[in-house]
Amino acid sequence: MRTKRLLRNTFFNLLEVLVTIICGMIVPRMILNNYGSAYYGVSSAITQFLSVAFLLRAGIGGAVKAALYKPIANNDTEKMSAIANASNHHMRRVCAFLSGFVVLMSIGYPFFVIKEFEWGYTFLLFIIMSISVFSENFFGITYICILEADQKSWIYSGLRAVCAVANTIMACILITLKFDFCLVKGATTVIYGIYPIVIFNYVYKHYGLDKRVKPDFSALAQRWDAFWNQTAEYVNNNTDIVLLTIFSNVYEVSVYSLYNLIIGSVKRLVGTLTYSLESAFGSMLAESEYNRLDRTLGIVETMFFSLGTVIYTATGLLIFDFVAIYTHGVEDANYYRPVFGLIMILACFLYGVRTIYDALIRAAGHFKQTKKIVISEAIINLLISLILVNKLGMIGVAIGTFLASMYRAYFCARYIDHELLKKKSYRFWIKMLVSVIEVGIVVGIFILLNVQGETDWLHWIIKAVITTITAGIVVLLLNLLFFRDDIRVILRKLANAMR
Repeated sequence: MRTKRLLRNTFFNLLEVLVTIICGMIVPRMILNNYGSAYYGVSSAITQFLSVAFLLRAGIGGAVKAALYKPIANNDTEKMSAIANASNHHMRRVCAFLSGFVVLMSIGYPFFVIKEFEWGYTFLLFIIMSISVFSENFFGITYICILEADQKSWIYSGLRAVCAVANTIMACILITLKFDFCLVKGATTVIYGIYPIVIFNYVYKHYGLDKRVKPDFSALAQRWDAFWNQTAEYVNNNTDIVLLTIFSNVYEVSVYSLYNLIIGSVKRLVGTLTYSLESAFGSMLAESEYNRLDRTLGIVETMFFSLGTVIYTATGLLIFDFVAIYTHGVEDANYYRPVFGLIMILACFLYGVRTIYDALIRAAGHFKQTKKIVISEAIINLLISLILVNKLGMIGVAIGTFLASMYRAYFCARYIDHELLKKKSYRFWIKMLVSVIEVGIVVGIFILLNVQGETDWLHWIIKAVITTITAGIVVLLLNLLFFRDDIRVILRKLANAMR
């Protein structure tokens, strides 16, 4: 049952990510062509600033899910209602703080881009883009947590995929008809503001939640420990673009945002696979199946290292051709940044690896125990990026992100082995070494074959297919050599789930 739920959630999560990636490539290209890099840069910066909502609600999602696993397993509707009501009370406070932040930022941020845009225009754009964020926080977060804890994340993943398609169609129509950029973003706000309301209505009816039940604030006792974990996540996700906004210009922000769009889409594709893992891990922990958990973790590690190696190796070999074709005709900024791109790919590979450990830590509710690790990661990222941004620009902030990601990936793996599973293991470094060997072999093959860059989409797609297949074959062969038992279990579970 767990395997089938895991695969169903994974399928819909992957569907959402793939749809979002495709749609996310179409709209920015149209913005660059019709409005220019400045508009794309300023809208990307506003999106990053609005992600402060993630910081304001930090801790609540992890604490809610950790508290919900047992009542869901026991079908305890009253306890679920008490936790949901406590979460909703907290989220109303979040929305109040968010309102103040939006007012301050909508007034202050326009001065940073006053050379490119009139103050009133940027102010209006900021307000418009903030509306869907309010909708998600007020209506959506608590009920998304319930679906995730019950291994039903496929429901909101499917809704978000529908919203992405609808938004892309609407945006393409409005841009083609030369509507003002604020109106284009207004349409996006309306479309993405609807899905949290749908989730809200579904969860209340399906689970029979009762608003009259007294809120159980004790269930959220770990939210401050979880707060530090998610605050560090926020710092790591936003340090780069905030520093570039302050120390650079909207054109550099536009270049960074394009690479982040591409690499971030790949990161989401890999990270999506862990969304369903957390609830599966939580179910095992709730039933004290520690031996099964240890074995499952080892298999999952092999799967993620393998997929990550294939995907990110292919990304490294394909991204610069992609950027050249994607930005063809856009000449107001230099989009060819190979060193920056490669460092970001390495950082995202490490991010993908450590999401496995993050999922288990969240499921166990070990926020307090890992607080020092995540805070240290954020400090490393922020300090190194601050030191290097003036001299190296985007490369400097990328180095900070890479070193911080390496630190957290290793120490999270070490914590799980030593503290949660109570065993010593070197499998993190063993699997990392195997991945390095695999990357070296794939890159060596392409160097020996003297593979050239492509300048059109058809040939790029052909090259992408060949590159991915080549990387997949190399990784599969070496994994069969080093991790044969894990590969056999993965293939057997996939075959059983398909029946």
